[in-house]
Amino acid sequence: MYRFDFRNPQHCVFDTHHKCSLKAFTVNKDITRDPIYIEWDGWSDVLSGIEKYIIEIYLLKPNQNVNPILSEPDPWSPMNTLIFNSTARGYNFVFLIPGMYSLILNVVDKANNSEYARKLVLYDNTSSISIDNSSPMISTSAVKETNYQWQNNLTNDISISWEGHFRNKFHENNKLLNQVTDFKHFDHDKGIQKIVHDVLDDNDGERTLNAIPNVHGIVKFEYAYGNANQGNQTPTNWQIIIDLNQTVSFFVQRQNGDTLNVWIRATDSVGNSDSDIMHVYFDETPPTALTKRTVEFKPNLNNSVFSFSSR
Repeated sequence: MYRFDFRNPQHCVFDTHHKCSLKAFTVNKDITRDPIYIEWDGWSDVLSGIEKYIIEIYLLKPNQNVNPILSEPDPWSPMNTLIFNSTARGYNFVFLIPGMYSLILNVVDKANNSEYARKLVLYDNTSSISIDNSSPMISTSAVKETNYQWQNNLTNDISISWEGHFRNKFHENNKLLNQVTDFKHFDHDKGIQKIVHDVLDDNDGERTLNAIPNVHGIVKFEYAYGNANQGNQTPTNWQIIIDLNQTVSFFVQRQNGDTLNVWIRATDSVGNSDSDIMHVYFDETPPTALTKRTVEFKPNLNNSVFSFSSR
């Protein structure tokens, strides 16, 4: 007797008659510095039964598009493969190098049919935020001729700019926060395919298929300020800057001769942060005009090695 099974294993999320609360494929944390715990559940195969679970691990790379998209370099050759029996439901995994990873769950039945799910993980335990002093913090409301440090009015807003001052170079250079492409691959010569259906792809958590908004690898900017006479200690009253703008404007009551400390703090997706400070000086008083009382000119003094000198 021959039995035929051409149906793929199925997850309960596709069962329209019963509510499914089990996760097809998930991790405890998808942006992390630490090892992860991988879980899967809710799979079944009515005809032949589940034979095994295979997890394929890929290190994603950006393509050559003008706006690069991350993808698995070779979907047929993972960098690592883990195989589990039909009763397994979880596994602790340790990444060896930092990067943006794609984890593909291959659910295989006893007739060798497969169904796939995917989870994305950003693992980074080494990078940091650097400060680029070639792109300094400046006060754009201050006078250019003072190197953007002195503001000559007491009534206008104070505007600060820090374009390109903070970077996570590892995230920026490797495009780790960019969009991830769909996992749909075909080998027509061998007549095989590997497809992750949209509902089984990574659409939840902190790191999904969508790009993470960032500027040079930075996902959050904050600012704070205080009068210089209060000291240069890092403040606690940070205010978030919306839309990842690299400029901010605010008003502070001040008087001639005041100095304002302004801090900017940058945070990346894995929680690294760094801050920098600049000083803005205020003086709207005009220069004192020179008069005959303040300037005395004495010509032709015979009190030096020269026959004629003045002071």
